[in-house]
Amino acid sequence: MTGDSFMSRSLRVLAAAFFVMGTVACGAGGDSTAAEPQPQTAVNDGLADARAQLSAQISASAKTSKPQGPLLQAGPWYPAAFNMEEPFANLLNGSVVVWEGGGMDTGQMIAAGIVDKTTLLPSRLPNGKWLNGGIYFPGNTPEMALHWDGDWVLEWEGDADFWIEYLPREMQWRDGKNRIVFTRDFKRGKTPDHSRIQIRRLNGPLKSLKLYRAENEDAIKAGKIYNPAFLEALSGYDVIRTMDLQSVNSTTIRSIEDMATMATPYWATSDAGNAQGEPQFKYPSPLQGMPIEATFRLGTESGKSVWFQAPITLGAPAPLFDFAGDDPFPHWAARFSDAAKDDAVNVIESEEWDRYADAFVEALIASGYPADRPLYVSLANEVWNFAGQYFLTTTYAQRMGWGLAPWLEIPEHNGLREGYGALMARFKLALDGALERADREQNITYVIEGQAAYVELTGAALRGAKAYMDKKGERWADHAPGFGVSVASYWGWRSPADYGVDTSDFDALENFFLNGSDRQEGTRANVLKLFRGAAAQGAQYGVRLIGAYEGGSHFGRPCKTWDPNRGCVEHGMTQEEYREFLWGEHGGRVNYEINKALAEAFPGIILSNYVLAGPIGAPWNEGELGATNPYARSWKALMTHDEAPAGQ
Repeated sequence: MTGDSFMSRSLRVLAAAFFVMGTVACGAGGDSTAAEPQPQTAVNDGLADARAQLSAQISASAKTSKPQGPLLQAGPWYPAAFNMEEPFANLLNGSVVVWEGGGMDTGQMIAAGIVDKTTLLPSRLPNGKWLNGGIYFPGNTPEMALHWDGDWVLEWEGDADFWIEYLPREMQWRDGKNRIVFTRDFKRGKTPDHSRIQIRRLNGPLKSLKLYRAENEDAIKAGKIYNPAFLEALSGYDVIRTMDLQSVNSTTIRSIEDMATMATPYWATSDAGNAQGEPQFKYPSPLQGMPIEATFRLGTESGKSVWFQAPITLGAPAPLFDFAGDDPFPHWAARFSDAAKDDAVNVIESEEWDRYADAFVEALIASGYPADRPLYVSLANEVWNFAGQYFLTTTYAQRMGWGLAPWLEIPEHNGLREGYGALMARFKLALDGALERADREQNITYVIEGQAAYVELTGAALRGAKAYMDKKGERWADHAPGFGVSVASYWGWRSPADYGVDTSDFDALENFFLNGSDRQEGTRANVLKLFRGAAAQGAQYGVRLIGAYEGGSHFGRPCKTWDPNRGCVEHGMTQEEYREFLWGEHGGRVNYEINKALAEAFPGIILSNYVLAGPIGAPWNEGELGATNPYARSWKALMTHDEAPAGQ
């Protein structure tokens, strides 16, 4: 199928877009998920201009001779020593800081000044004992263990002697004063499934440390940050969302001083991560997350647009560890969030938002990110989800919403999405101001990310954003075009077995996903319905739908028998059957057809592929980096508007 034929059918859906605008203006909606009740009159005031602007934009798009094709966005996985996407050329950039030795753990060594607070590198040995650093090259699965085979280099600045622990002597050798070259060969049983870095002598502070594949030495010497193989895997995409790389769900960044710098090799450390780790990790980290400049460098090194996730906790009254206790971590998070609620107005009005915005623009310029390239910006991630890693930031937004409700003169409700929206508006004003101070123009879309299954949450966030703009005396119509709304485009997130589908019958599974009704969750019709609902929510406030922040398969291995204490004790598919369906022709066709339908229904939409590589298990992995199975190839077909892939 040619690019023109792929998009030609999208012309007919523009009429549907006009229908959405008409029904929204009248306060109507097609079903319970398509639109919420109209906001109160006080919040409705001033929306007419914003709605008219969006209507004019849709009309102008309808008159173009050739509909706009979709943009493809990739969402890499979070930084970890076991991430098979291997995003960073220096493997340490994707690692947390771990130093152990002399009977001391990392936190104790930081407190004692043995590990420097500005670099997270050791300045001396603890009690003269050797230091062990990290756990690298893990082999939790055969695919993972084999992934690390090859030649590697450990390189440092400083007067020190290093060793690769657990690696045979004949597999490593010195290649200069400050350099060890070593080989991993798990395939032939010559190396173990993991190793540690060991410092046996250290005379003065260690100034830098790099661990990289020998094949990437030219990139390292040229000052590149990202693994060339990773960049190659991203080459067909238009946008890269850096949410996981930035560890946005576990960092509690209150000020720009809390962030890792370009001189710090460890960019995966976070306070929430430490708080939920083993006892030796329960310490406040002096630095958290990934440097802002390193995020934008992904854009310059790849030539792609960046979708950036800023911290939601700027201006928080006190560090997370000030609220530590012997109770489970969620109680820490609640106390941290309650402190922000009790001082909500000062938190949202804190100068830390403006200081971060100034640092953001400085890093943007320093990275060489082009001024005319689109940039997408949001806060945190899935700020509606209270599960697992999302609990901290979602609870924080909820409590901020409770605290801000009287000041913003909005109904408190549950506070969650209004708080998130208000913080998004605060960040927009901060960043707009920083760009003006730097005399920098940038095409930025401030993305309100919502939950597809409950699209009313998108409207609630926009209500909070507008309330904050009103409070600051800003005209909503001046800001609405700068916002965009987005939901996830996952398919298969509800088990077909719940609808009576035999999950061992691959043809029946494919038929369910592609031809099931819009009331059957996770089907093509259902995904389209939810996107129409999100578009309607945005249109109420004159804000356009830009597409998906995450997407692809959310079809997990079906569970046949569930035990509340042990979890799934019997699956409806074997691991091999699951792999065959998801990564085979059926999964490839389902992914292609659902995303193609979205592209046709919403011209110019952003389609998202969350996670490029990883072993089978998580429903969104597509295999090794650069995999060629039909599911992986379905994304490439979407890039080129080709037909769905078939066969291996």
